[in-house]
Amino acid sequence: EDLFWKVRREFQIFIDLEPIWLDVLSACVLLSYQQEKLLTVPYIYVYGDNESGKSTVLQLLKFLCYRPMYGVTVPAADIYGYLEDVDAVGCILEDEIQGINKDIDKIKIYKAGYKQGAVVPRTFITQYDRVIKYYNTFSFKACASERIPSVKGFRERFIEISMVEGFPEKEWTDITEEDLQRLHDLRNMLLKWRMLSREVSLPNPELKMRGRLKELWKPILQVTHDLTVYETLASFVEEQKNERLATKQNTLEGHIVKVVTDLHNKAEENPGYISFQTIWSELAEDLEGKIDDQKPHVMDTSEFFRISKHRVGYRLREVLSGKSKTVREKDQHFKAYEFNHEKLRRIAKKYGYELVTKLPLSPISKGTQPPNSTLKPHEN
Repeated sequence: EDLFWKVRREFQIFIDLEPIWLDVLSACVLLSYQQEKLLTVPYIYVYGDNESGKSTVLQLLKFLCYRPMYGVTVPAADIYGYLEDVDAVGCILEDEIQGINKDIDKIKIYKAGYKQGAVVPRTFITQYDRVIKYYNTFSFKACASERIPSVKGFRERFIEISMVEGFPEKEWTDITEEDLQRLHDLRNMLLKWRMLSREVSLPNPELKMRGRLKELWKPILQVTHDLTVYETLASFVEEQKNERLATKQNTLEGHIVKVVTDLHNKAEENPGYISFQTIWSELAEDLEGKIDDQKPHVMDTSEFFRISKHRVGYRLREVLSGKSKTVREKDQHFKAYEFNHEKLRRIAKKYGYELVTKLPLSPISKGTQPPNSTLKPHEN
């Protein structure tokens, strides 16, 4: 408890940021000293314009985190050499990481390195033999740049913190010998805490979340479980869960899942298929899109710009596992999609929707009378 608030105070002095993010950064410092006990670790990504304090965040993490490697555009080979195969897991702190989307090797390190046991094999050919060496990639990592890379799998591993120019209590350029000594003393205290708690296991709280969100936030809640800040962080994680779900629902895929789920639920019986034209029309209504009479295969929307039937069909196949088929009814041919009910139910749940199970009509519901009971009335 004492260590947490000492660490948080240092962030409060040098960084002008919302209190909840100061709590998160302070928890990540404590987390870096307990990584061996965790199955996953979160990454931190701070981004913003010039003079927003991004580099100061990394500087503080460099002073306080366990075994930090701080640098600018760190090559993948140096990350391998730093983490190597030692038991004491360190931290990677990288500034000015923009352009990482072109470094495929390092992208893979970041994608895999948030899970315990993640290694990269490399083969070395000697004069007499071929040797395979395994390099660890698991460690807490923090990055900073002006904007976030567009690589989807890379972004999903990070807790993103947006920063703007603020007015901290003290500029990092005004740091004194007294400040440096205080930071060194605090780091020594953190090292002693690591040694004292080496054999103490972390709590395993039950959380109402799953998937990537749980992988990111559970380690933070484990480390802070017995601290007074825990309830604040737990409430914030719940907000993040709702915000993440809302973001997912507001994508094009989210709207398509909503439309297909609604069409399925409105049907009286379990539909074997849904007409693509019906899906297209309902999607246009849901997105408030405008279909051009001259180009009926294209829809103009304010949020997703121009959407084509080809794009929607691709999403129906890739996201909802729909199968395209041609249906013949009343001398008419039209395109339709059929969906696996169980898969559709799981996908709908992922996006926060509920698929109503359609049961076949029973004889009673069709108007037939049930057989007379042989039991006595009071037993009935």
